[in-house]
Amino acid sequence: MGKFKGCECQAACLDSKNGQYAEGTVVTVTETPATGYTFAGWSGAAGGAAKSVSVTLSNSAVVEANFNKIPHYQLTVTEIGNGSGDISPKPKPGADGLYANGTVVTR
Repeated sequence: MGKFKGCECQAACLDSKNGQYAEGTVVTVTETPATGYTFAGWSGAAGGAAKSVSVTLSNSAVVEANFNKIPHYQLTVTEIGNGSGDISPKPKPGADGLYANGTVVTR
């Protein structure tokens, strides 16, 4: 029997008992980032950045899915001068008051 150690936390679950497969089995692993993360690529017995990778087992193998946390930023908007008005950024920031990297904010 070959063993296949899958990725922990944000990766797909393996479809076998205890992660053990017969020699020659092709195992496909698919990445699914958790909210707030992006997929950075595969390492170990697989490489590249495709959403899914397949590994043909001839012995024990380790496939690692690498994820990066999406940076978040605070936006401060203030009024200056003698006038007054409405400042309502769209979209509203997240519950933590921050915007994800790449968010376009308009008024």
